[in-house]
Amino acid sequence: MRIHAYPLPGSLRSLILLWIIGIIGCSLFTSAAPLQAQSITELTPGSLLELRAGPTGRLSHIGRQDPQRQSPSIATATFIVTYNGFSPQAQAAFQAAVDIWSTKISSAVPIRINANWIGLGSGVLGSAGAKTLIRNFVGAPQTSTYYPVALANKLAGIDLIPADYDITANFSSAFPNWYYGTDGNTPANSYDLLTVVLHEIGHGLGFAGTATVNGSTGNWGLNGSPLIYDRFIVNGSGQAIINTALFANPSVALGNQLKSNDLLFNGPNAVAAAGERPKLYAPASWQQGSSYSHLDDDYYPEGDPNSLMTPSLSQGESILNPGTIMLGIFSDLGWASTPLVLNNHVYLPLITNT
Repeated sequence: MRIHAYPLPGSLRSLILLWIIGIIGCSLFTSAAPLQAQSITELTPGSLLELRAGPTGRLSHIGRQDPQRQSPSIATATFIVTYNGFSPQAQAAFQAAVDIWSTKISSAVPIRINANWIGLGSGVLGSAGAKTLIRNFVGAPQTSTYYPVALANKLAGIDLIPADYDITANFSSAFPNWYYGTDGNTPANSYDLLTVVLHEIGHGLGFAGTATVNGSTGNWGLNGSPLIYDRFIVNGSGQAIINTALFANPSVALGNQLKSNDLLFNGPNAVAAAGERPKLYAPASWQQGSSYSHLDDDYYPEGDPNSLMTPSLSQGESILNPGTIMLGIFSDLGWASTPLVLNNHVYLPLITNT
């Protein structure tokens, strides 16, 4: 069989060429568009978690540097902060906390914080959380799972919501006894602002779950999906809290688990860092903004190197390092894109599509 090629008029060739270019352009557009469109349709607001003021305690100081890190810390993430109402001293303390976090996580996408110096509830030093949660974005390690937007941006490799902040962080203007120094030498009658900021940024980056208790009924999830943090929470028997075959959602049985004082974080890197499953704050009386999304303050008391993410801070207490357990948890959540070596332990990113 012979195939005959006939020359086409110039005008026709031009029309065909434009048609082909149009098809290619449309295909490129439709292949790129789902990322943004999909993200927009899979958004939900985040919630704020609190750090409460504790009583005067013994003077305790956890320094910035990891015990076995010999070389200076190098920033691997960029934070952009908008300050509202901060004095120069308060802003300097906030920036010092940002500088610490910038060496503890890795992201090619800048992390934007809206920081507010405002009145908060009685006894609340600070509150913060992810501005937005996103699920089913391109690059998500797990489907049908919400991620705080800063972490989602890191995993996607782009800013999924470029017109908005990633973290909302509030700090109490009502306390007269803030310590604004960045050296950790907090007086016995003052609260260390740098520590509070370090804690609250930790919530905004992902140390947060969706579980709540209303009366005696517990529930978890947003629009039928857990937050990535929720997927790692188990009870002392190793039973996953979000396993609805064991604990209906919502149910009194689930509420009992959430108030059992027996909840643990079961991520492999967190377990390796702690030598066991880290214990979470789950008191018999549910405390909104504190329960479930903090480490247990009796198990990690003031002076413990892993006490940053407990639900209260005492006067005279300063913690200038997230601690190995916190970094292990963050590695499990997805923050470590390359192995992180700390205190002779290698923290590996946990990647799964299940």
